[in-house]
Amino acid sequence: MHLATDPNLPDSNRVTAAVALAECGDGRGTALLDAQAADDRFGGGQRLRAATELTRFAPSRGRDVLCALTVEQRLEDVYRVGAANELTRLRDPWARDAWAGLAADATLTAEHRVEAARTLQGLGDPRGADLLAGLAALDGLPAAQRIRAASFLMESADPRGADALNTLAAGPGIDGAHRIEAAAALARFGDPRGGDALRALAIASTLAAGHRIAAARVLAELGDPRGADLLESLARSRQLENSHRVDAALALTDMGDARGPDTLATLASDPAFDVGSRIRAAQLLDEAGDPRGIAALHALASAPRIADPQRIQAAEALGRLGDSRGANVLFVLASDTGRKGGDRVDAAKALDRLGNPSGKQLLTELAADDRIGRLARFKAREAVSNPLRFRRK
Repeated sequence: MHLATDPNLPDSNRVTAAVALAECGDGRGTALLDAQAADDRFGGGQRLRAATELTRFAPSRGRDVLCALTVEQRLEDVYRVGAANELTRLRDPWARDAWAGLAADATLTAEHRVEAARTLQGLGDPRGADLLAGLAALDGLPAAQRIRAASFLMESADPRGADALNTLAAGPGIDGAHRIEAAAALARFGDPRGGDALRALAIASTLAAGHRIAAARVLAELGDPRGADLLESLARSRQLENSHRVDAALALTDMGDARGPDTLATLASDPAFDVGSRIRAAQLLDEAGDPRGIAALHALASAPRIADPQRIQAAEALGRLGDSRGANVLFVLASDTGRKGGDRVDAAKALDRLGNPSGKQLLTELAADDRIGRLARFKAREAVSNPLRFRRK
């Protein structure tokens, strides 16, 4: 008795002591559990535990306390839901009302409200589907939970689910990622409006390019040929940033569509493209096992009209793929006294990063060369004195 009432003990120990007393047939243990479950100075978990234990010794009173916990808004959501779960486990007739109350309670998190409605639906109560429909249409709810509620309706073949998903997919107030998620869910449930919504998102110029590509990719993954066509169109669109065009071509390549590598090859050789994006396209082409990737990198590294910093970048990328021509280009650039000192040092550093011994030798020579400028000499000396720092991949 003393342990169960000692305020200096942790709540869990006090509940354990009360349970032990009740198990001995002492009515004071039952009374203590009742008091602990109602005491808001106790942690929510221990209050729920006390109420659950109370159902063993005083079933009716324990269930009444569990009912009270489900509606106590000061209690953390997880324990209110936990109390409803206990009522369900006990097959208490008030359990359904508890779930309905939780689903309708705006003070509860959206996730718990949707879960409560879903549980009620699973118990065969028609209020569950009605509550899910209401939550799916509730503007103030996070889009992810609205989609979740609508999907639960779809699983039970309730047409309100499809309508809700269609509304979310078209909703201008919903962010692009969730519009795609809603449209994809609709399509996966076999509703043709889902595919149409994904196509509309992919061609929407007001939508972020990344979301447009994602919509087209999901459409393709669902087996709709319009998805691959849209990805090709996006990859070739000069209205998109170069990096996004490469992303679209990569998505097409990842799906095994032959137009993907062809588009990457086109982008890698497009003089209107920035060199960084061309290099990335060439690298992705090589990763796909297409020899045109190596050829494109070599063309970039060898092109005299391309600025030295970009040629160095392409040559190093070529070298990392095991092609010795990359190191050869870097050696030529680093050795050419007619080039800027800083670019020569950068070429020598790239050569050194490839593990080519000529890189270290050239850096040592450049560090002592007064003709390349003070800053370039400093960069060379720093690379020689701190080789590990400058050999980071």
